[in-house]
Amino acid sequence: MTGKLSSEDLRWTLPFCFATFLYTTFQHPHDEVTFKACLTKAAPIVALAIFVLQRGVCIPSRSRQSLCILIGLLFSAAGDVFLQLSSLGYFLPGMLAFGAGHVSYILASGTRPAEWTIGFPILLAGFSYYLFLLPKVFDDKIFTVALLVYQLLICSMLWRTIVRYRVEKVTSAKKNESKSQKVERGKKLFWLMIAVCGAVSFVISDSCLAWHMFVEGLEHEKLIVMGTYYSAQLLISLSILHEPVGKKANSADKKSSAQKTAIK
Repeated sequence: MTGKLSSEDLRWTLPFCFATFLYTTFQHPHDEVTFKACLTKAAPIVALAIFVLQRGVCIPSRSRQSLCILIGLLFSAAGDVFLQLSSLGYFLPGMLAFGAGHVSYILASGTRPAEWTIGFPILLAGFSYYLFLLPKVFDDKIFTVALLVYQLLICSMLWRTIVRYRVEKVTSAKKNESKSQKVERGKKLFWLMIAVCGAVSFVISDSCLAWHMFVEGLEHEKLIVMGTYYSAQLLISLSILHEPVGKKANSADKKSSAQKTAIK
């Protein structure tokens, strides 16, 4: 069973679509130091933050995870601005901002159970890629350490996202649920898988960016890096929909509807 966007959810994603359209239209170079370039780059992420605030944080049953994702998006928006100003020496602060964002995403997924059979191969792959890049950045000691920390954080984010999906899937398989409960469980698994796809897309985006910067320039680098980046943030944001609006909210909506009917 797959989930789908309600008309209300869809309405709140439109600003992101519009902001992404503006970014692709203006095509500012990565190192252009202007307010317009910073604004258009961060605007899609700010739009997603508003979506998560309205469709997640403000809904009690979704608030805890949504708050973590909201904080992650705000750190990411700051990171976008810093990276746009990288020619002024703000690349490292940009990395730190994105690293803080990944910590927020990790907290959104939770840290238990560990599931090292999933985490160890991911961390090993990330560390191997770091060792491959190390000779290219070895002259800058601070950046070398920052890159290692960032690599561990983004790999941990992917690890925890996968574990969350797997735990939910295993738990649902053990439960004797009614048909309606199975439908709801299927929807939840769908949105958690969306989060996994977002985490994978984020890793691909940053891996391609690192390759472009330190190994060899990529053709259509901006399309590849930013396309996978914005897709990642969208998918991670949509994952808040794995929790239903909640019985209390539904009851309130029904009560309000009944009152309106009675008035009429």
